[in-house]
Amino acid sequence: MVQSVHIRSKTANVIPAPPLNYHKLDKRVKDLFQATKGSACFDISAHVPYEGLIPIPPGERILIPTGIVFDIPEGHSVRLHPRSGMAFKKGLTLVNAEGIIDSDYVEEVFVALHNVSGKEQIVSHGERIAQAEMVRSLVYKIFQVDERPERKTSRSGGFGSTGTK
Repeated sequence: MVQSVHIRSKTANVIPAPPLNYHKLDKRVKDLFQATKGSACFDISAHVPYEGLIPIPPGERILIPTGIVFDIPEGHSVRLHPRSGMAFKKGLTLVNAEGIIDSDYVEEVFVALHNVSGKEQIVSHGERIAQAEMVRSLVYKIFQVDERPERKTSRSGGFGSTGTK
């Protein structure tokens, strides 16, 4: 059965996005959905029906299966983001801050979680572990140049060099 997640827009001038189709590798995989009408992202759940629970020791990283294979339209990608409640309440966040799934990746999606809390955390089957959005990808060319780029502003440095207030 083909299901799709539709991106909603209240702005009439916005070009509608193509559907994001996905395949469930098992009938026990949780459906993708947007939690509310105003949700910017849809939730992705852990798929561990046989194990039921996955312990993540403090400081450790683990790949959590989702049982989902996306069919991402060309010219788009899916971006995985941490769920704020999971990060704040359990200390579980994405290993790489944001996961990027390219349109030519058609294998099961895994979510790389990192336990930054001081105690073991448990992920259970069906638990919502990440949120995702489909975004348009720019097509661009990358050129190597011989000359170092000229300074465009008086800015120097990085990593907070413009101040904090």
